[in-house]
Amino acid sequence: MLIGRFPIEGEPDILAMLERLLQENLRQMRESSYPSVYDLGTFYRREPIGREKWTTARYMRTNPAEGFDCEDLASYQVAFLRTTGLDPRAKTGLKRSVVGWHVVVIRGDGRIEDPSKTLGM
Repeated sequence: MLIGRFPIEGEPDILAMLERLLQENLRQMRESSYPSVYDLGTFYRREPIGREKWTTARYMRTNPAEGFDCEDLASYQVAFLRTTGLDPRAKTGLKRSVVGWHVVVIRGDGRIEDPSKTLGM
C-alpha cells in the first residue's frame, strides 16, 4: 500500500516519490483494467499532518470508501490515462499551496486537471 520513505522532505523527495508511485500504479494497471479515478467511487480526503500515506492504485480500487489525497488521486489518474491510451503523455505535477505542495495531473496538451478539486477538496 505504501511507497517510499517517510517523512518526505522537500521538492526532490516529493518528485522522486511521485515517480515511484506512478511506476507502481502503471505496473498494477497493466495487469488488469481499472476505472478512471472519477468512476472509482472515491473522494478527496485530507490526511492528518504527520500521517502521510502514499497509496497505490490497487489499494484505492479495493478501498474507495476511505478517500484519498492529492498525490494518490493524481498518480492514479495519470496511470489510468497512460495505460488506456487516452493521454500517453500525461504526468503528475506540483503546485505550491498554502499548506505546502499540491499534486495535479498535467495533460499532454498542457491542461491542468485536479482530481482532488473535482472529488471534493
